[in-house]
Amino acid sequence: AALIEIILKVEEFRKQGRPAEVVIKDSFGRLMKEKMELSIRQMRAQMVSSASESEQIELTGRILALRRLQESDLLAAETLDEIYDLKQKIDEIIGD
Repeated sequence: AALIEIILKVEEFRKQGRPAEVVIKDSFGRLMKEKMELSIRQMRAQMVSSASESEQIELTGRILALRRLQESDLLAAETLDEIYDLKQKIDEIIGD
């Protein structure tokens, strides 16, 4: 569904004269934000069911790392390459 939305937006913006790369970058950035938020929610749920204190500490660290990325790298990303680098950082944190 997200890919179809991106394609439709690219077509809409192309008619308006807006570069497709800008639309793709914005859409990919939104997808990365959603991925981080979903991962944070999943980690919080794991923390509730986690019995071990060390596991809770690890999850808390990963949540904080994702929050830092949201507040700094995501906002600073201006190119597709920077957003791709952000995706790699997210994947390293969440273990994908």
